[in-house]
Amino acid sequence: MFLVGVFTGEVGALASVEWLPWLLVGLPAGAWVDRSRKRPLLIACDLARVVLLGSVPVAAALGVLTLGQLLAVAFLTGLCTVFFQVVSADRLTLASLGTACRRQCRAVG
Repeated sequence: MFLVGVFTGEVGALASVEWLPWLLVGLPAGAWVDRSRKRPLLIACDLARVVLLGSVPVAAALGVLTLGQLLAVAFLTGLCTVFFQVVSADRLTLASLGTACRRQCRAVG
């Protein structure tokens, strides 16, 4: 962080901004994910995180990295993570329900 020239309070703000999307869109994300296709959303979230996180070393190499960019990257990466985690949890629930249904069918049959 010495290269960027930020202080400890700014680093704390950076860490907080990454978790802010969970507070802002955590619940609505679940409702939105239920109405959308899961796989394309997982891929889009991963690609967006790659581009966002890749912009940090590129900006640092060019000497244009700022705290504002780091805050934006942290927030948007956190937002992508919220949607990715919600989709992953939903897919895991569906998979475990399928396994439970198969077990019940075997027990009955």
